[in-house]
Amino acid sequence: MNLRRLTAAAGAAAASLAFAAAPAMAQAQPAQGQAQAQMQVEPIANAELTDAQVESFIDAAMAVQSVVQQYQPQMQAAESREAAMALQQQAQGELVSAVQDAGLTAEEYQSIAAAAQTDEQIAARLNAEAQSRQSAD
Repeated sequence: MNLRRLTAAAGAAAASLAFAAAPAMAQAQPAQGQAQAQMQVEPIANAELTDAQVESFIDAAMAVQSVVQQYQPQMQAAESREAAMALQQQAQGELVSAVQDAGLTAEEYQSIAAAAQTDEQIAARLNAEAQSRQSAD
């Protein structure tokens, strides 16, 4: 398990989660404005990040990576824009479920993913947990 690969999947999924997390807002705002507002999630501070959240994030990131790997080729092979959009909506639902099943909200997941990109201590904590799981396998 590679944290960079998990973090990349986390970032890709965070963008998808932004659309899926607030469907009511999607009706009130244009999609582009919503995406920009949603993507500006505050990164969590290292002092606020619990060990349980680190564990949940790794669980979620692994599940997210699996969903991304499953849907990405299907979306690229879709024969129409409508088919690709339908697949994207399906994937978004699975991404939200994967994160929630791991014990995080979409916002918590996005916040941790954002922090992992900018805070070396958080990235190191996540990497240590991922490596710990890899050596346990």
